[in-house]
Amino acid sequence: MSEKTMLSKFFNPAAGAICRSQAQERIPVEVKAASIDAQTSVKKPRKRRMFLKRDLAQSYFPSASGRSALQHLRRAIKGDPQLRGELSRAGYKVRTHYFTLRQARILDFYFG
Repeated sequence: MSEKTMLSKFFNPAAGAICRSQAQERIPVEVKAASIDAQTSVKKPRKRRMFLKRDLAQSYFPSASGRSALQHLRRAIKGDPQLRGELSRAGYKVRTHYFTLRQARILDFYFG
C-alpha cells in the first residue's frame, strides 16, 4: 500500500478508517480528563524556591555592599543561638549560596 493511500484511508472515513475527530468524540469526557490529569501530575517537577544569600543579605542590610551585607548576616546568625538552631534544623549549612523558602521565612521572622 502506498503512502498516499494509507493517508487517504486515515483521513477519509468513507475508506474504512476513522478520522481523528470521530475517534475523539467516542472517548468519554471523564476518561479523557482523568488521563490528562494523570499525565500532567507525573510530568510536572516540583519547583523549589531558592533565594541567593547575597540578595537576602542586601535586603536586610541595604546600606552595606554585597560582601559586607553577607558578613553582617553571618555575624547575626552566629550571634543568635536560637536563630542558628532553627536554621540548622531547616537544613542551613554555612557554605551554601542559597536559602530555601523555609530558611528565608525563618530569617524574615527574626529580621522582620
